[in-house]
Amino acid sequence: MLTNLTGNALKFTEQGEVVVTAEKEIENDSTVMIRFSVKDTGIGISEETQKKLFQAFTQADGSTTRKYGGTGLGLSISKQLVELMGGQIGVISRPGQGSTFWFTASFDKQPAAADEPSPQLESLENVRVLIVDDNASNRRILSHQRNSWGMVHDEAESGLRALELMKAAAAQGRNYDLAILDFLMPGMDGFELAEAINADSDISRVRTVLLTPAGERGDGVRSRNAGISAYLSKPVRQSQLFDCLISVMSKSAGQEEPTRPTSSSLVTKHTLHEAKNISPKLILLAEDNIVNQKVATRQLQKLGYRCDAVANGREAIEALSRIPYDLVLMDCQMPEMDGYEATGEIRRTEVEPRHTPIVAMTAHALEGDREKCIAAGMDDYITKPVRLKELTRVLKAFLGSTIEENRAPPIDASPVDFDRMHGAMGDEPTELSKTLNLYMETMSENLGQLAAALALGDCNEIESIAHSCAGTSAVCGMTGVVDPFRELEVVAREGNLTKASRALAQAKQEFERLQTFLNEQVRQID
Repeated sequence: MLTNLTGNALKFTEQGEVVVTAEKEIENDSTVMIRFSVKDTGIGISEETQKKLFQAFTQADGSTTRKYGGTGLGLSISKQLVELMGGQIGVISRPGQGSTFWFTASFDKQPAAADEPSPQLESLENVRVLIVDDNASNRRILSHQRNSWGMVHDEAESGLRALELMKAAAAQGRNYDLAILDFLMPGMDGFELAEAINADSDISRVRTVLLTPAGERGDGVRSRNAGISAYLSKPVRQSQLFDCLISVMSKSAGQEEPTRPTSSSLVTKHTLHEAKNISPKLILLAEDNIVNQKVATRQLQKLGYRCDAVANGREAIEALSRIPYDLVLMDCQMPEMDGYEATGEIRRTEVEPRHTPIVAMTAHALEGDREKCIAAGMDDYITKPVRLKELTRVLKAFLGSTIEENRAPPIDASPVDFDRMHGAMGDEPTELSKTLNLYMETMSENLGQLAAALALGDCNEIESIAHSCAGTSAVCGMTGVVDPFRELEVVAREGNLTKASRALAQAKQEFERLQTFLNEQVRQID
């Protein structure tokens, strides 16, 4: 909102200045009301215009709309947001004497302990966890994941059995650190089990993570009341569950006694997303359409980047004079000063070796448009609507890999990527078994065909079959056999039968390991 108010203030400053302030207005034991102000020394706004300024599609007058751009939605949206936060919004202004936009917002006070962040763990090795689920296949999958992370785990098929194991462990002085609870279980569901754990002083220190097939309104409040530390709706990606467990264990590190989760401490998919690392690189977005601004900002946030938005080229130049942005996404058609003119002015005043990358964003896709952008001093060109894939390409080109790409998944030495396997084959047991059998039968046939092609010295056939096997295995999440098949494909393309023989032997060995693993961890393969 401050960004939006500042942008609106800039439209009325001419050559004036903008000052942003924040001050405490009302405070009690649990909340504090803050008053934010954006003051300018510009052209001011008439009293008549002020009365309708916070209505949609309203600006100072028709000429201002043409000169300064924007849709007039910004202040209307800000008003709605402020009211949702229990505050008010307004403006004080006189023509020729500047304006002060202001709003108030109420914030909950954070506990004193929040000032000292918990140490962030990097490993789950030797963490003791109890997996509670009535579905044996689900327990096997979760058990395998825990093994790959170095955790020590036990399993329980019901809430009553889980309580027995927890109490026995506590009596031996070997309390569990975590319990992963399925919500839908007969007799005692996940919520009821969590409440029972929380009510028993001998085992109440066990951190509980609830997995549920579908969240319902009020589940967050019920989770906190039950003492649950994390609440995740299925399907849960392996990397997401790893981040969740790391977060839960980090919050409990160094605590003498467990504390009931609060609205800010309950771990959810949303809080995990918000906690992801943000790149230190800063992006400036020059775009006069507020809807396009919001879409582009959300895309950048998804890729792990912060951005500031301005409404025209003049504001972009002003922003760059204050902050050394790492990249500018510049709309070409904007009121007052378009992207071409703004880029020319930026390049004219730029001092070597400083060179700010500027990427054009335009709805035009005509022949010669790219050349026009490059001639104006821009470094690259993307068309609207901006696709996430194209935006990723630009960010990688000028800023390096995105945060999402840099987040390496937890180390997993298993030959199966369970997330990918279930994504390709489904979660329903019958469907999964049928598809898995088809994959195994097909791969067995392919290995026989590869052996026959090798005996005949047919490198083209070996290359073709190995390529198909590697692609199919990658799609199905059978990661352990992908590299051997790719290696076989490469050496066959080179015509090296000696290396092809060794690569085929390795592929067969990994396939046998895969088959054994699936027999032990997922189910018996017919």
